[in-house]
Amino acid sequence: MTAPRPRTLAELQRWRRTRAKRRWYKRSFRLQVMMLVGLLLAGMLLAQGTYLNHRKAEIITHQMGERALAVAKTVAGMPQIVNAFSSPDPSAIIQPLAERVRQETGARYVVVGNAQSIRYSHPVPERIGQPMVGGDNDQALIYGQSYV
Repeated sequence: MTAPRPRTLAELQRWRRTRAKRRWYKRSFRLQVMMLVGLLLAGMLLAQGTYLNHRKAEIITHQMGERALAVAKTVAGMPQIVNAFSSPDPSAIIQPLAERVRQETGARYVVVGNAQSIRYSHPVPERIGQPMVGGDNDQALIYGQSYV
């Protein structure tokens, strides 16, 4: 024999709560364990995916930095660039070379400057002849070190 249907809203809410509790308790222990294992597995996969995505971003950033450093060292060692600094208008020689290197390497920009932090090439021609900004040049200009 089944229980009578609830007549009031309060009886209906109580009936739904007890019915939901009974449904959970009626699930077998095996099913409850399987659900718990599934949730743990999903959590572990989510954590692993997050870690791998973060690690991949670190590796790509490192590789791009190393590539940019290689381009910078190549440009700095080009005889045309070195000799251009002794000419009356270094920018006229350096800017086309830097632009060609930028296009061939796929770099966003190639900026060449002197020891006084003055630009001789820049993708925005109006900035040629102006001081480099950013404050991150000291390691190269003062100490002569390469860095990413």
